[in-house]
Amino acid sequence: MPRCSSCGAFTDDPVEEDNGRTVTVLCQMCAAESALKRDLPLRVDDLVPKTFWEKIKARWRGLFGR
Repeated sequence: MPRCSSCGAFTDDPVEEDNGRTVTVLCQMCAAESALKRDLPLRVDDLVPKTFWEKIKARWRGLFGR
């Protein structure tokens, strides 16, 4: 189980950030904080895991462009 480079917490779902020099492994909360610091648009949907049906709908839209 990887460890967050920022807060040191163990995480099941790490986010890797590559800044060109190093690859940083962050937990979901630290990744959200990092995105806010970089002033990237951040939505609640990015933090909440998608349901099974939302994943199927997204795949359908990706395949057929709807």
